[in-house]
Amino acid sequence: MPVFDECCVLIPVSTLEDFPSDLSDYDARSLLAAWTVLWHPRLLAQTEQIPTWYRADAPPEPIGQRLFTVPNPSLGMLPDGYQIRAEQTEAVCWITGDSREAMSQKLNLEPCPPLTEGSRTVTEQDFHAAAYASLQIQVMTRRLRYTSNLDEIHLQNRLVAAAKAFVEGNASDSIAALHDVFDCLAEERDHYFSSDPHLIDLVLTSKSTVEALLQIAAETVAENAASEQEAEEDVRQTPSNILVDADLCQALSQSTDPRVDTLRELLKSETLGWAGGGPASDICLDAMTMSQAESVFVDSHEQIQQAIGIGPPVYGRFSGTTPADLTATLARIGYCGMIPIDFAGGRGFGDEAKVIMQSAAGDLEALTAKPIDAASDAAFLDLGAKLGEAIDSGEIATALLAHWPGQVCDSFTDLQRIASWSLSLGRFWKLADYFLEGEHPYHNGNLPSASPDAAEWLSTLTASGITKPIEATAEQFREHLKTEKNNLLIGMAQLTSCLLYTSPSPRDR
Repeated sequence: MPVFDECCVLIPVSTLEDFPSDLSDYDARSLLAAWTVLWHPRLLAQTEQIPTWYRADAPPEPIGQRLFTVPNPSLGMLPDGYQIRAEQTEAVCWITGDSREAMSQKLNLEPCPPLTEGSRTVTEQDFHAAAYASLQIQVMTRRLRYTSNLDEIHLQNRLVAAAKAFVEGNASDSIAALHDVFDCLAEERDHYFSSDPHLIDLVLTSKSTVEALLQIAAETVAENAASEQEAEEDVRQTPSNILVDADLCQALSQSTDPRVDTLRELLKSETLGWAGGGPASDICLDAMTMSQAESVFVDSHEQIQQAIGIGPPVYGRFSGTTPADLTATLARIGYCGMIPIDFAGGRGFGDEAKVIMQSAAGDLEALTAKPIDAASDAAFLDLGAKLGEAIDSGEIATALLAHWPGQVCDSFTDLQRIASWSLSLGRFWKLADYFLEGEHPYHNGNLPSASPDAAEWLSTLTASGITKPIEATAEQFREHLKTEKNNLLIGMAQLTSCLLYTSPSPRDR
């Protein structure tokens, strides 16, 4: 391994306050990789200092034993001829790449085996996660105009100690030092915000992802079995949640895979959080009477209950909106919270992350945070600053991290690792706990009573060749209203006759 006097990254801005937030996923992945890859334990142990950063348009002269990581968005900002000079300087190591894996391969560092003590296993990725946490807290501090209280000397000493112990194979000392590193970063954030951000890992599902979902169930069981042998209080849990729809329930009911029973047990035991109960996407609620719509939601809940063996604690629907006047129905069914977001249509989220959805007959807390694509590094460039801004404005800061099974980026994995060490960037919640034990909102939210689903549904009817679809739908709606009215009158008549039959005569009074 070459000996370096300094490891540095060239970033495409003049200050961390202006750290990019609107790059493409390709450029964001390269930028975050260039920052975090320098926190490899072998580099930290050898240089005995935290890597530094320089402006891409004003880099230091490429002299001495220096290691440069240069992300793709910085390449076009370098001074003329700088890259050629750096690459031709024998003592300088010039690293570019599209991802952390690509840059790590070019560094060609000897891999370090994982170290385990109790239920805590430390890998090289924990040091990369510390790098991401440090970046986010620095960006948060500067973006929100706060004065840094970070003890940089203490942070560097403990980080170098953790790296040296890790390289030497000393699990106990490495874990203790890493705890100090993450605690130091958490204390820096605590200077500005006493409340912790909330993180929700939501796995989206469909019929095509059944195999991947069952694999998650099997891995979760294996992880829980390993952690239960020697549980440690200082290893924080980072639970996942799944969104179950009617189509998936049907697929699970028809499957003979033994892992389906494993998934059911994980949901029943609340090891995995979950949401569901929404009707199928081809159902248009706007074309139904209130009674019909309520029946659809009750039937959907019962269908999931039969397929899984227990009803979902939180309402959610992958495709299709949820009208405001059905909030009371959801509360009566027994949901403790709702996610009124149409993930397929990209609708239903609001300006605040957690609000109270009110209706004439009841209310329910709702998670209305704009979903973050957990498979895209671009969404993680300024995640800490966004959560800090939400806390600063008095909101319940929540990051709803949505993704398909197994499809996540390095930054999301870093966030999970950070949350297992400290609450510096937030705590991962199971959905039921988020609504029952998390912060309760005091602002009301609004959902529309009608939705774009009606227009899409009408277009589908027209494309299917149905003649006069509007007239046919209107006539069907009128017939349903007549039927409901007649049934109501019949019920009232029977109730009245029963009361007259049982009422006492004047002689008996």
